[in-house]
Amino acid sequence: MSVNANHTDVPEGFTLSLALVDAIPVALFCVSAAVFGARLGSARDNWTEQLTNTAGQACLLAALLPA
Repeated sequence: MSVNANHTDVPEGFTLSLALVDAIPVALFCVSAAVFGARLGSARDNWTEQLTNTAGQACLLAALLPA
């Protein structure tokens, strides 16, 4: 495998402005994935809290109700 001194890895016509325009959807996707992940974690925490509260209420009712 020989290396050509005139060969570059950047396609002809690919400029910095084109690269920046191409980076916009990638950046938006990363931000949306981070927001989704934060909301999913928040939903999981809320679900765990509700489950804990429900279990606590069930234990309290079981202790108060006559057997």
